Amino acid sequence: IVFVSDHLRDFFIETTDVSQRKSITVYNGIDTSRFKPESDNSFRRLLGFTSSDILIGSVGNIRESKGYDILMNAAAIVVGQRPECRFMIIGEGSGLMYDDLISQRRNLRLENNVFLMGYRDDIKRVINIMDLFVLPSISEGLSLATLEAMACRRPVIATRSGGPEEIVVDGVNGILVEPGNYEDMAYAILRLIAYQPLRERLANEGYLSIRNRFNIEKSIASY
Repeated sequence: IVFVSDHLRDFFIETTDVSQRKSITVYNGIDTSRFKPESDNSFRRLLGFTSSDILIGSVGNIRESKGYDILMNAAAIVVGQRPECRFMIIGEGSGLMYDDLISQRRNLRLENNVFLMGYRDDIKRVINIMDLFVLPSISEGLSLATLEAMACRRPVIATRSGGPEEIVVDGVNGILVEPGNYEDMAYAILRLIAYQPLRERLANEGYLSIRNRFNIEKSIASY
């Protein structure tokens, strides 16, 4: 039985009859010929953003485990100090959870700063216009979106929600915060906005870790 992270493997070994001897972890790999750093200022303008906007993005369909309500609260703190920040949430959403996010955005007066952009099939282009990538998940198996952002040399903030802890080494190739703690998330975002050398160092280390550890060739070879 193959798991995509040690976190998932350990959980199922502890809680089910899955055999440790008959299970293994094989990390997902990213096609670095597709997901790579690319400058695309025209696409930024096409989506309605300016060169002075600071774009902070998150990718994943809207469901409870993704923690978008936490990100919304963090956005309120960030925008209070840096009103030029724009948050993009990319992923399908509908029903009560989506409606609750819209209500939360309205109550926090973030209509001009947080954008729920729905499903997109041009995710590589969207990631490449982000200044920061944030994964606010409460629980996560591994997070392909985080790997894709790192492959595009985007600085990453992720939660200690399982799989991301096997991707991100705090302070080395990204920043880790506790899940559910929107104040720490906001502080991490503001810190990276303020210190360009730190953003660049984390982005470069993240990029190298994808090419060396989480590339598609290594994943195929492991299978």
